[in-house]
Amino acid sequence: MLCKFEEELLKLLEPFNAKVYLGEFEDTQNIASCINGLEACVLVDFESESYKDLENKTGIWKLYILTHTSSKNPKHRINAKHKLFKTLEQIDDVLKNAELDNGFRIEPKDLKKVFEGVSDHGYLNVYARTLQSNFLPKNDFLRI
Repeated sequence: MLCKFEEELLKLLEPFNAKVYLGEFEDTQNIASCINGLEACVLVDFESESYKDLENKTGIWKLYILTHTSSKNPKHRINAKHKLFKTLEQIDDVLKNAELDNGFRIEPKDLKKVFEGVSDHGYLNVYARTLQSNFLPKNDFLRI
């Protein structure tokens, strides 16, 4: 179920340049490669799962939303931050209205700033949105 959910999540977030997170934050050069040529991108990272009972489990993902401007000018930095806020709202709308296979439902949770600042690559913002999904086993009696 985890693979299927992540694949569907990536497909949903394709318009936002979504990719699987592969440790890009370990090195600033890797962060630069994520955003190279893009104003924004989303990295999808599986974080954990837990069982509520023997049949129901909950998965937790992080979405890292990155925006970037090569200019260090305050006007461009403010514009980049406002673009980030707009992107966050658009992503939330997509997630809240998503209809995924197997009864997966996406519940957006907290949003936290991971990084904001000027780097060798310009001005960079990184926010992390926590997502939760409760997985239920497919049941033939529930099919419509």
